[in-house]
Amino acid sequence: MKRATFQWPAEAKATVCALWIEGRLSAVEIAGRSIARQVLGLPPAEQAAECRRQARQAMLTSTLDRKARYAADAEIAALVSDILAGDPDATVPEHWAGRNEHRLAYVPEWLPGTRVDACVPVIREAHHTLDVPRQTVREWLRELRHAARFAPYRYARRQAKKAALPEHADIPAEDAEALGGLL
Repeated sequence: MKRATFQWPAEAKATVCALWIEGRLSAVEIAGRSIARQVLGLPPAEQAAECRRQARQAMLTSTLDRKARYAADAEIAALVSDILAGDPDATVPEHWAGRNEHRLAYVPEWLPGTRVDACVPVIREAHHTLDVPRQTVREWLRELRHAARFAPYRYARRQAKKAALPEHADIPAEDAEALGGLL
């Protein structure tokens, strides 16, 4: 059995995997989802039935993913409000936009570092825009719950650091002389 992976251009944003068995194409996957499977040795009628079954499964998966995204809307809105209530100065962390082979990004790549209050609509709609599957929606909710739970502590820690800073910085003697010469 031989597995070949081809990387399409960046604008395609998909990886195509083809599984070859004994020199014949067995399955084609685009971005991790199987789109066609040739079952070796099946007559054309049975192969057509297999393709229809796979198409129905793909439609069901797509529908369940969409329903999960819509079901999460209210909870995402509430969690973002909780984050802002606990930490009004919160910013979008880097790992929310991080994408790797194990998980998809939760928000667009340009969003980290932006204040949460400035990008609430983007955060609330990112799971629809990025068309994420059910598992990623569950992970996103878990991440938002974590952020909401620790938002007051992050805010208090940041305020304590601010309070610990001196109100005015000490001016070195040579700089004081230079400033005195300017006045």
